[in-house]
Amino acid sequence: MQLECWVNRELPEGPGVLAKVLGFQPATVERALREVSPFFTVHAGVIRCPELDNYRAYLDDLHRKRSNRGKAGAAKTNERRSRATPADPTGTPQASCGPLVKQSPAQSNTDKSLDEGVMDDPWLNDYERVSRGH
Repeated sequence: MQLECWVNRELPEGPGVLAKVLGFQPATVERALREVSPFFTVHAGVIRCPELDNYRAYLDDLHRKRSNRGKAGAAKTNERRSRATPADPTGTPQASCGPLVKQSPAQSNTDKSLDEGVMDDPWLNDYERVSRGH
């Protein structure tokens, strides 16, 4: 009955309908109702479990508090980000990360060719000679 109350929040009071919901014979449900009645309340034709109602209220309150804290944290983070990034004339915030790749201090030698003897490496010289078909 508690499992059904957790899923559906309430059960029908009538033993015949309750028996169909629980999958038992009506006589079995009538006998069991007397024994489990201290754990449930009956009001307006429905059976409820106060323990589960209280636990559900606790979980709902916990969820609401966590949600509010998450929203407050997000607002603080977004406020910090909006202050740190300058906006363009259209009002769109711009990233202030800077370049993703730093310029290398090494100077490129793309102007020089290997034929000019820039590198005097026997393996490289053989590779160049073979790749030219000599």
